[in-house]
Amino acid sequence: MGNTKIFGVITTVNQRSSNPGDLVLDPFCGCATACVAAELENRQWIGIDICEEVETITNYRLEGVVKPILSLELRGQTKCYQEKEIQPVCNTLQQ
Repeated sequence: MGNTKIFGVITTVNQRSSNPGDLVLDPFCGCATACVAAELENRQWIGIDICEEVETITNYRLEGVVKPILSLELRGQTKCYQEKEIQPVCNTLQQ
């Protein structure tokens, strides 16, 4: 988490390398700068980080940008789901 990502640079990278509706992957999301930029640019996104300490920061940053409909904790990992994702998740849990 020592790196400070510049929001404008991330937004530019997202705009030049993807189209609205595309999926943006940030496998080292830290405090979710790329995820916030993707959300604001109408991209879907997946943010992954193994550092538990950044979870509070990430949730706070995303709180004002995207409202999850469902949040589940499985094996110590929290996953938030938006409305369009709920049915597939429910189907998986019922199996």
